[in-house]
Amino acid sequence: LKYDIALLNSNISQYQKAYELFAEIAGKEPSNALAFYHAGMNLYKQKNYEKAPAYLLNAARLSSAIRENAYYYSGICYWKTGQYDKAFAKLEYVKNHADSKS
Repeated sequence: LKYDIALLNSNISQYQKAYELFAEIAGKEPSNALAFYHAGMNLYKQKNYEKAPAYLLNAARLSSAIRENAYYYSGICYWKTGQYDKAFAKLEYVKNHADSKS
């Protein structure tokens, strides 16, 4: 139920509330890749580019199915914070491994 409430908050642009719930879920369920991913994405939507990559990279480590997407947004976060080497590495990985050109 908490996960669904977090998704609802995200869908109505209540990104801080959604982040807090997803982070709580991730803390209690350290193998829940989607909780980490959504926590990171809600930080990203708040332009909290410094904190988002930690959650996104945890999600990528836990799930190969969301790895490219998590790396893409991590790369954007690194770019926005001036960490260009890290940004290049993540975006290059996406370029070389993504199933879709877009």
